[in-house]
Amino acid sequence: RPKKFFDTLFNMGYNVVATKSFSDHHLYNDADISNLLALAKLYKADLITTSKDYVRLSKSQRENILVQKIIFDWNDVSAIEKLMRPIF
Repeated sequence: RPKKFFDTLFNMGYNVVATKSFSDHHLYNDADISNLLALAKLYKADLITTSKDYVRLSKSQRENILVQKIIFDWNDVSAIEKLMRPIF
């Protein structure tokens, strides 16, 4: 859900100047990365992605791309345990 990620960046105080989303599990090729880096350069901005997508990039594709880690912190641990109970 790209919009949710973009909203998170905005809510964290990032100045989001442009966005580009791809389908889930998209296999990024070098042209995709080159186009994104060119867009970032045009806006004089950093290119940022999720951890999930970053790990799917090759080592060479990861250059000049930042990662925003999102961490969940549950205030009510019993609530998540209750949700997970049917699974186990």
